[in-house]
Amino acid sequence: MVRPTLALIAGIYVFDQAHWSVSSGIIMASVVLLGILLGFKFIVHLQWKATFLSILTLALYFLLGGIRLGGKNMEFPNHYTQYISEENYIVATVVDSPVKKNRVRAEVLVQWIGLDPMQLKKASGKILVYFPVDFEYMPPIGTQILMRGKLYEVNRPGNPQAFDYRLYLYRRGIRHQIFLHKDHVQIADRSDGIHIKEFLDKWRRYFTLQLEKYLKTEESVGIASAMVLGYKNKLPEETYQAYSDTGAVHTLAVSGLHVGIIAIILSWLVIWLPVHHSIGRIIRAIFLVVGIWMYAMLTGGSPSAIRAATMFSIIAIDYSWSQHKNIYNSMAVAALLMALYDPHVIYQPGFQLSFLALGGIVIFYKPIFDCFPSFKVKALRYFWGLIAVSFAAQIGVFPISVFYFNKFPTYFWLGSLVAIPAAFVILSLGLALLFFSMIHTQLAVICGFILQFVIHVLNESIFWIKGLPLGLIDGLWLEPYDLLFIYLVIGFTGYGIRLRNRRSLQTAFLVYIVFLSILIIRSIVYHHQEKLVVYDISGATIIDIIDGKKIYTIKNGDIADESEQFQCRNYRLSVSGKKSNDIPLDTLWHGHRFGFNHGFIVNGRKNYFIARDNIEVAFQGDVNVLIITSLYTGSPEYVFNKYQPELVIVDQSVDYRNYLKWVDFSKQKDRIRFVKNEGAIILKL
Repeated sequence: MVRPTLALIAGIYVFDQAHWSVSSGIIMASVVLLGILLGFKFIVHLQWKATFLSILTLALYFLLGGIRLGGKNMEFPNHYTQYISEENYIVATVVDSPVKKNRVRAEVLVQWIGLDPMQLKKASGKILVYFPVDFEYMPPIGTQILMRGKLYEVNRPGNPQAFDYRLYLYRRGIRHQIFLHKDHVQIADRSDGIHIKEFLDKWRRYFTLQLEKYLKTEESVGIASAMVLGYKNKLPEETYQAYSDTGAVHTLAVSGLHVGIIAIILSWLVIWLPVHHSIGRIIRAIFLVVGIWMYAMLTGGSPSAIRAATMFSIIAIDYSWSQHKNIYNSMAVAALLMALYDPHVIYQPGFQLSFLALGGIVIFYKPIFDCFPSFKVKALRYFWGLIAVSFAAQIGVFPISVFYFNKFPTYFWLGSLVAIPAAFVILSLGLALLFFSMIHTQLAVICGFILQFVIHVLNESIFWIKGLPLGLIDGLWLEPYDLLFIYLVIGFTGYGIRLRNRRSLQTAFLVYIVFLSILIIRSIVYHHQEKLVVYDISGATIIDIIDGKKIYTIKNGDIADESEQFQCRNYRLSVSGKKSNDIPLDTLWHGHRFGFNHGFIVNGRKNYFIARDNIEVAFQGDVNVLIITSLYTGSPEYVFNKYQPELVIVDQSVDYRNYLKWVDFSKQKDRIRFVKNEGAIILKL
């Protein structure tokens, strides 16, 4: 099933990138089916017929992926987008746990929409709701909300390599967002009927209250809620960051590790069943699958929990019924089912990390474990096994992890050595506490005391590991094709080691040499690059002068360092740039290839000028590019006629009144570009 699953995923990806429709997929599938019929009729040789059938079967899976994606993206006739107006009255139900940062936000399912509250039309589709700033209530799943406001499309990412939040929401089925005022929202009664997510959310909130009752510190409650129930809203940011920087963050989300621990506990409970009889194996599998899904539901049915439950259920069934056990086929079937249910799951980092980690363990654990002679002491063998598992999993996930998070925890093996056994203890004690809280208070108190002690020891250990020197390599960057090369090297190497195939190892080495050559060429190109970047920052100015691998920044306006990092960091990393320093506007400065003179940027070929009110700078030469920021509020005609630039760039710091002046002026001149319309503007110098 590995090849059909890969074909299905490839179909989803290709159809998504090419924007092909369902009808295109159906037409192509019909052609393939016709080809199968003709092949069986005209191909006589059995071997050729089998090969032909295999190829066309993979083609069908490819097209099935595309057709399923098209069906997922279709907007049905009663979708709310058919009724959007300037201002809408909306009745909707909360479908996911709300999150609070600057303000409370929640995903809601639209039920009714219209211009007149007395003439609403039945509708469907999800939107993202931002509640008023002073809104403190966290509406639970199932809460019905009446609201009034304007629906806005989510903005595109304005800066290169920035996180595409619009695409992220689109893949979650969300097209619009709404920002509510205090008098434009009303919390109504519960939605009609009791829905499964509402029921599960109610139980999870009840169990969270039990953890708060028996654990005394906020940090303990946050860790226990995350590890046992998959509820991370109570987790302190500093603690989460420490786990992330030590490679132990996977223990804070209910995933394969937690479901695997549950499977081990359940296996102990039925260890007395005879596994050499089919009845015993069947009962054991049913017990494991039911128990795993009960736990996944207990945690609120989060995507990571459902993903892990699906994977372990298929593995449990395969190992109970199948005579020819194959972990690769089990993984492939799990991925196939998930992709058919939600084609966009292939883009989720959690989905990718889960399968890559398990694949790394399956392929590389034994070779790594066998690197050292067997330890005679059982405890040493156990700890070496944990380290081997950590290294094997890390081989699978480190490229995609660096791709998404731009960092690599060097002490991941030490973090896992501490966190994995602790997670086993915390999960076991947490479930025991929740159980005893319903039947025996004193036992629950004892479990809570021990649980809090274990969490305290774990946190102290994690923070100690974080404090070790060179614990985190930050500022890494991988392009998508870098990922392809790295995984080709890993794949061929793993295949060669497992099957002792020398040719596969030689291929891995050849791919590595090609990849290394590309990196060297890219480094040379970056060393000679000269660029000017005007970023898309609302209400502020950030301009980068990229001189080889050094970056000099001109800033104006009130912008926090965190906001600058969020908006600009990815592009700076993508060009291998290292920020050197900020350049004040009223200064004279000389770099390697650039000079700066009180707003003039000179590189010997072209001159760039940042215009300012009432500032006259003596400058010999033409102005090729004029940059307009909030520092210039004068007449467009005056500054344009004075400098006669080849190009004018108007950035996002310009207020709305002056922006309209330049828009009107741009109707006379076609050499004006607006950051507001285009996003960040990059000029190669």
